Amino acid sequence: MAFEIKQTPPELENDKLSLTSKILGPGRLVRMAERLRENNQQIPELNFCAISDEGMIGGIAYWPIQIGPTPALLLGPLIVNPLWQGKGVGRGLMATSLAAAEKLGHELVLLVGDLSYYSQSGFKIAPAGLNCPGPVDESRLLIYEIKPGIAAQLSGSVSAAR
Repeated sequence: MAFEIKQTPPELENDKLSLTSKILGPGRLVRMAERLRENNQQIPELNFCAISDEGMIGGIAYWPIQIGPTPALLLGPLIVNPLWQGKGVGRGLMATSLAAAEKLGHELVLLVGDLSYYSQSGFKIAPAGLNCPGPVDESRLLIYEIKPGIAAQLSGSVSAAR
């Protein structure tokens, strides 16, 4: 079961949206992360998909945000077709996109997710007290420091990039 990871070409964006809707359902639209995506533009250079002979089987996107005065990226959603889960698709998308983010000079990534999964890619719980645009379980608010130590300066409101 082979797959390839590549930047998502414009002609596959609808496939990615369909897969996202199928996997995450309409409930995703009321979550805190969705507030940060509203009226925001994903970063094309960090928009990746996983393709197999069956078509699109996964995808990942990033959005520009700020945590107080600190620029950051919002990761999400990360989606993988359930038939392909546990086969390295998500880890591959994470590794490829985080390396690309570092190459582009980004320093910090934020996401809402399961620590037991994302810690395998280096994520840890975000500092307490960040002011998010909606309810969020603080044990699921995670960060990845591309620039080591940057989390020490985090405080304030999490918002779409200005």
